[in-house]
Amino acid sequence: MKKEENCCMLAIKYKNKTLASQTKIIDFEKIKHISSDVSKRIIKELLTSPLYPKEIARRLNINEQIVYYHIRNLYKAGFLEIAKKEQVNGIITKYYKISSNAFSILLDYPKDFLNEKNDFEKVYEFLMPFVTNGKMNSLIIFGSPDPHGPTRSRAKDLKIAADLCLFLGSFLIEASEEYAKLDIDVKESELKKNNIIVIGGPGVNTIAAKINEKLPIRFAKKINERYLAIYSSFSKKYYEEDTQGIVLKTKNPFNNEKYLLLIAGRRYMGTRAAMLSLLKHLKDICKGNKYNEKIFGHIVEGVDINSDGVIEDTIILE
Repeated sequence: MKKEENCCMLAIKYKNKTLASQTKIIDFEKIKHISSDVSKRIIKELLTSPLYPKEIARRLNINEQIVYYHIRNLYKAGFLEIAKKEQVNGIITKYYKISSNAFSILLDYPKDFLNEKNDFEKVYEFLMPFVTNGKMNSLIIFGSPDPHGPTRSRAKDLKIAADLCLFLGSFLIEASEEYAKLDIDVKESELKKNNIIVIGGPGVNTIAAKINEKLPIRFAKKINERYLAIYSSFSKKYYEEDTQGIVLKTKNPFNNEKYLLLIAGRRYMGTRAAMLSLLKHLKDICKGNKYNEKIFGHIVEGVDINSDGVIEDTIILE
């Protein structure tokens, strides 16, 4: 971790689950700004919602100038950040909020902090922002089991969707609103406002079909609305086996401020291979593509170890 990044990963045990959160590093000499009784009371008020100093002073029943003094110090020290600016009584007013869920105080920056990210940090970075602070922060979209789309195909990915939900559930501490939908039920507004996880290729998932041409790893060689291969723009290679699939994390094509996770294959076996890669080889999936390390995109292939027609493991092709 580089010092100028001013943050690191914090792992804690909570109700038999391992939770991860970003913790902001505060220099030792800045502890004094959070030690006073007034500072503590201000932070307690800001835990619920962003507020402007005059409102904080009213709630705490203390002099407004005293609140401004502590707000300035807390802001400069990094404990607070500006949430928004609004016009109040003709004056532009700044609303403040807590800048992080957790803070860490370091007396020095050890040399081992400057090394490359460890496996835990890579997994956390990959899963963020789909799961945030123990809560689901994405919409899972899988193909309808009924005939639909140009090919009138039936998706068979319900078990894979269930496996994904169980996998992500191990990182959750509370249930959230509905976060899984059939492709035929998803509204355009939902695609724009959410991080999305898309299961299944364009033949069985209409959302996958909408985004396919915009992806760096995509389905190609289309004949009569059916795709015959997976194409990688990194290696310039085509992959044509039914047991091959894609695991790709990239920006959401519907909203560049959100993210997309695609788990898909040419056929059901390819999608299963992609899901198995997440379950069995997550640390390797969280690394960049070997042709472009900045992209979390991989092509995987399922392996039938027992020759029983069932994929038990996978290998990462790129």
